[in-house]
Amino acid sequence: MTPSPFTHPRRPRPFRFGSAVILGWLLLLAAGLHAATAPHKHYEIPAGDAAQTLKQFVEQSGEQVIFLVDKVRGVTTRAVRGEFDARAALDRMLEGTELYVIQDEPSRALVVNRGARKPRPPPHPPPQPGPGARHERTPPGSTANAPPDEVVRLPTFTIASARDDSYVGKEALSTTRTGVELLDLPQSVKVINRAFLDDLSPGLLIDTLKYVGGGQAGNINFADDRFTLRGFASPADIGDFVDGFRGKTDSNTESAIIERLEIIKGPSAIFVANGPVGGVINKVIKGPVSYHLGSLRLQTGLFDAHRAELDLGGPITADGKWLYRFVAAGQYSNGWYDRTYAHRLALAPSLAYVFSATSRLTVKYNYLLYRFSSYNGLPFDERTGRMLALERQQHFGEAAPLNGRKDVVHRVFAEYTNRLNEHLALRLAGFANYNNAARIESVNGSSIPVTFAPGQLIPRSTTAQDRRHYRYQLQLDTVSTFSTGPLAHRLLVGGELADAPDIVASFAGTSSPIDPDHLHFPGIVAVDTAAPSSYLKTNNRQAKAFVLETVSLAEGRLQLSAGASHVRAGTWSENRLAHTTTPKLRLNQALHQYGVVLKPRPGLAVFYGYNENFAPNFLNGRVLPSQLGQQHEVGLKTDLFTGRLQMNLAWFDISQANVPVLSFPQTTPPTFVLVPGQTSRGFDGDITFQAARNLDLIFTFADLNADARSQANSAAPVLINPVNNVAERTLGLWARYKFTNDRLDGLSLGLGLSHLSRRAITSNNNAVVYGWLDPFTLVDLALAYERGAFRYALNIDNVFNTEYEASVRNPSILVPGMDTNLKASVTWKF
Repeated sequence: MTPSPFTHPRRPRPFRFGSAVILGWLLLLAAGLHAATAPHKHYEIPAGDAAQTLKQFVEQSGEQVIFLVDKVRGVTTRAVRGEFDARAALDRMLEGTELYVIQDEPSRALVVNRGARKPRPPPHPPPQPGPGARHERTPPGSTANAPPDEVVRLPTFTIASARDDSYVGKEALSTTRTGVELLDLPQSVKVINRAFLDDLSPGLLIDTLKYVGGGQAGNINFADDRFTLRGFASPADIGDFVDGFRGKTDSNTESAIIERLEIIKGPSAIFVANGPVGGVINKVIKGPVSYHLGSLRLQTGLFDAHRAELDLGGPITADGKWLYRFVAAGQYSNGWYDRTYAHRLALAPSLAYVFSATSRLTVKYNYLLYRFSSYNGLPFDERTGRMLALERQQHFGEAAPLNGRKDVVHRVFAEYTNRLNEHLALRLAGFANYNNAARIESVNGSSIPVTFAPGQLIPRSTTAQDRRHYRYQLQLDTVSTFSTGPLAHRLLVGGELADAPDIVASFAGTSSPIDPDHLHFPGIVAVDTAAPSSYLKTNNRQAKAFVLETVSLAEGRLQLSAGASHVRAGTWSENRLAHTTTPKLRLNQALHQYGVVLKPRPGLAVFYGYNENFAPNFLNGRVLPSQLGQQHEVGLKTDLFTGRLQMNLAWFDISQANVPVLSFPQTTPPTFVLVPGQTSRGFDGDITFQAARNLDLIFTFADLNADARSQANSAAPVLINPVNNVAERTLGLWARYKFTNDRLDGLSLGLGLSHLSRRAITSNNNAVVYGWLDPFTLVDLALAYERGAFRYALNIDNVFNTEYEASVRNPSILVPGMDTNLKASVTWKF
């Protein structure tokens, strides 16, 4: 074998505890340079009459507060939950009311008055919650020409990034590109906060989809963060979204750098016109914060568990104008599958400058180095109708250095936001992503046939590539709020430019065949790295302009929205060996979305939404009408009992049109006929309920019917088959109980249950159904104990050691699910 210059030359070594200790001490040393945490107290004050809520504030804060009960009675204050300093908590309670607070200098007492606010220069930045604070929406404000009872929310492109102890957020930047309450969106969107990620401690970020209605892991669960939403799979090259930009990586996202996940269900004409039909997961990266934070987390366990994480952030200068965040994570561990490992380093520094309370510049940088094994599961055995009967950890690939993968990612984000006045806000953002992904893989390419005989050898194909992916994007958004008579308007206008060149060098290679009944490793793998057998650059460019208008009336109880985007896309390729270039192909695509939200009472909304997206049909030098994804959706949302009950129940109908099929009789060059493709209809739901202060519940479900239409050519019979790897019925339940009595105070118990119905094993185009994966139910357990600045946690995944198949790509790659896995961690917050 000729070693490849772009793969890791060493075999994975067993984890050494001494290495973790050294790394831990280095991180502790860095943490020692961090500033001390400012004092905060925990507040649990519901919205209500100020005469009562101010008394609760006095009891919980211990502060001296002066107010006249008769003067404040009748004013409804906002709910405050989480950890704040006293003044910040009180300011948040009174935001949007006619009450204001001043501090009596001699006594330092807080005095609450009613009437016109006395002018006070805004802080830099505005008061921010401390650790444990819930996400709170930007308070509404009335425009100068708005009717007295009509509220127009000030434009914003941000969501509070404070540490949150709730599981789900109430706002999202996705779908409309601006911060909007989920209750006001005519589409299903779920936000998963950092608190849930910390409790769940997922080995893969997509493990969180067990608790998302209509979500599940994609057809390969071990790379690219592939996922399935509402019956549609997300391909690896179009589903990687970070901070609203499309990135590119060959590996799974490092969870330590994620602040929250925003999951859009279905197409989105404004947010991502050219994206997965079933929806998008937008991964929001941790950024600068205006309060001091510091944490160090060390974890060990059985599989894929040995890791360390450091998270620092806060103001750099006393005036709070310069803010920072620094996240570092390292992993060095072996996997459950034979000959698998993960060596990872992630760095995510970020910096912000706050020009004023309404304007800031933020810059983020992400670096990821990931060396991992080539793993491609086990094949389907046509003789038995099940996965090949081997040890479930086994697979047909080699250990490093014969097989292996590398992923190096550099990402830079820059964002400038400015609320120019109470009517108009501006956002200008840029993104650059470089991904170098190299691999050598020996892969079985088919199922085990019925005619297979003992002693017969199974051939393996060899993939050896050095890939370089570049992503450049520029976004400009403006949002204005104004009123015309009884109507309140929110107008979003913007555009986006994107350039996505890919350079792929492929090398010729061979891998020895294997006997599946008598596996023997290492085999023989030979790759000719002297010169590439092919060297291709593909260019993909896209320009998009969009507009979205939202009109509200009847004091916001009825909201109507309509939007459109126009996309111009182009592609061409360059053969760097033959020095030839293909003609440029271009298309123009118009997309639409509209919806209505009706709120019969506060905290309750009924909605209808329609949305579109597309995928280009560039085939054999021709431009065909684009594949078009469409979704109709009707649903019910709630935010009741002072935010303790959040629910999103929806019926959806998604279809994909203009899927190309070879025409008959065939021509040279080939021609195509466009036919309907996949459809998915059904119900899904997400319910989060804080049943008590110490009990949180999450319940999710989906019941859908996903079908795929396929034809060999336009004259062949139409086959309607189930979709590969899609469970049509899913269920998720998570419960967290926090003990509050003296002896067990600080102890919490989390219990999760997830169920997937049977899934089809099909060919790549769903034309042939080979068999079915059995349904399964998993139970996960999470124990945590917090004492002072330390948090000790134990996660047990697959408590009952259930045998199941995690995913299926095609008949040659079925992925067994992992046995019981234990992960123990300690987190120090300073």
